[in-house]
Amino acid sequence: MTLALELQIELPESESIMLPTQADFEHWISTALDKANHQDEVALTLRIVEEAEGRELNARWRGKDYATNVLSFPLEMPEHAGHSLYRRPSNLRRSSGTRSDRAK
Repeated sequence: MTLALELQIELPESESIMLPTQADFEHWISTALDKANHQDEVALTLRIVEEAEGRELNARWRGKDYATNVLSFPLEMPEHAGHSLYRRPSNLRRSSGTRSDRAK
């Protein structure tokens, strides 16, 4: 199994230093694929974004007007083939003194 991971971090430098390394992400993904006995090549884009971008993409693709922690796009969608988007965890925002404005 071969993994090609494109890691895109769209966070301020002060927040991105708290993230795992690319090698960590590659290890976790490879381990999950190995456990699933996946033998093919894998190309994955992992994008970590701030709440505003997560909210915009969730509204655009799912019609939900709030930020979500995870969006993934299946291979059948050419514009986002095999992409996953992650928003920084809520506990990181709370620890920095900011609050989420998630719609109910």
